[in-house]
Amino acid sequence: MAEAATAAKDDDFDALFDEAIKNADTTTPDPVPQQAADEAGAEDDAAKKAADEAAAKAAAEEAAKANEGKAPEEIAAAKKAEEDAAAKAAAEEAATKANEGKTPEQIAADEAAAKKVADDAAAKAAADEAAAKAAAAAPAPKPDPAPPAETAEEKAEREKREAEHKAALADYEFTPDEQKALESFKKDFPTEHVAIEAMLKRMDRVITQRVYNGVNAVLQRVHQDFTPVVQGYTQDAEARHFATIKAAHADYDAALPKVNEWVAKQPKYLQAAMKDVLEQGSAQEVIDLFDRFKKDAGVAPAAPAAPAAPAKPATPPPDDSALTPVSAKRAAPAPSGGGPAKDDFDGAFDDATKKK
Repeated sequence: MAEAATAAKDDDFDALFDEAIKNADTTTPDPVPQQAADEAGAEDDAAKKAADEAAAKAAAEEAAKANEGKAPEEIAAAKKAEEDAAAKAAAEEAATKANEGKTPEQIAADEAAAKKVADDAAAKAAADEAAAKAAAAAPAPKPDPAPPAETAEEKAEREKREAEHKAALADYEFTPDEQKALESFKKDFPTEHVAIEAMLKRMDRVITQRVYNGVNAVLQRVHQDFTPVVQGYTQDAEARHFATIKAAHADYDAALPKVNEWVAKQPKYLQAAMKDVLEQGSAQEVIDLFDRFKKDAGVAPAAPAAPAAPAKPATPPPDDSALTPVSAKRAAPAPSGGGPAKDDFDGAFDDATKKK
C-alpha cells in the first residue's frame, strides 16, 4: 500500500516537472538567436561604413584625377558649381514638398511674393553698393584754412582787451589811503558808517533791479516782434512743401491713406525708411514715394495741379534803431538843503571826510 502511494507520488512529480519544462520553453527566449541577430546587425553596419568610406575614397581619387593639370581657380569654380547645383536641387525638393496640397494659384502667389522679396533685397544691395562707390569716389572735404598768424601788435591789443575785461569784472580794491580813511570814518562816526553801508546795499539792489527790468523789457519787445516772423516763415515753408507735392500729385489727400496701407505691406527693412519719408521727408522724396506706389499699384498718375500762388513774404524784422537803449545810470536830484544827493556815494564820502 505504501509502495503504491510512493509510486503515485513519483509519477505526479515527473508530470509536474515535465509541465514546468514545457512552460519554461514557451516563456524564456533563446538568447542564441538574439545574439546572432545583434552580431549580424553590427557586421552590416561595419560593412556599410566600409562601403561608404571606399566610395568616398574612390570619389576623392576620381576628383583628384579629374583636376590634374587644372588651375586652382578652375578647381574652385567647379566645386562651387557642384555646390550650387546641390543647393538648387535641395531647394527644388524643399519647394516641391512645401507646395504639396496647394493650388496652382497659391503656388504662383507664393512665388511672386518670394520674387518680390528677392528683388527688393537685390535693389537695396545695389543701392547700398552705389552709395558706397559714390562715397568712395567723392573727393575728400578740404580742411578749413588755418587762421592767419597773429602779429605782435594784434597779440598786444588782444592781451590788453583781456586785461581790461578782467579788471572790469574784478571787485574794487581800495587804495591804502582810501582804506585808512574808511577805518577812521568808521571809528569816528560808527552810526553814520552803518547808515551809509545800508544805503549802498539799497543802491546796489536798485541798480541791479533796474538793469534787469530794462534788459527784460528789450527781450520781450524782441520776442513780440520776431515771433510772428518765425511763425510766418514756418507756415510759409509748410505751405510750399505741400504745394510742391500737390503740383505733382493732385490727389495727394485722397491717396495718402492708400499709401500708408501700401507701406504697411512692404518688407520690414523698407517700412521704416518709407514712414520717415512720409513724416519728415522733403517734397521731392514724398513725390518719388507716391510715384513708386502708383507704379506698383498700377494707378495712373493724377494730372498736375495748377501752380500755387506765390506765398506772401513774411514781415521784415523791425529796425534796430527803433529800440530805445536803456541807460544803466540815472542821476538823483541834489537835496534842497545842499550837500550830495542820496544816491551819490562818492559825494557823501567826500562830504563826510571834509566834516572830519
